[in-house]
Amino acid sequence: MSFEPYTLLAGFIFGMIGWGIFRYGRAMELPRTTFIGMIMMAYPYFVPNKYAVWIVGVVLCAISWWQRNE
Repeated sequence: MSFEPYTLLAGFIFGMIGWGIFRYGRAMELPRTTFIGMIMMAYPYFVPNKYAVWIVGVVLCAISWWQRNE
């Protein structure tokens, strides 16, 4: 994990969004949503590029938004 300010900010933002998605998925018993939330909480530790952290986070948010109707 890179300790640049924007990378830390992205990790915090997408981690909190992932935590909310994880909690929602657990409450509604939606395994895909729960899994997406777990990925969002963990991926910033494994993505070294600061731009990739933001791109992956936005893509995962879009996937979770798309999954809301299923």
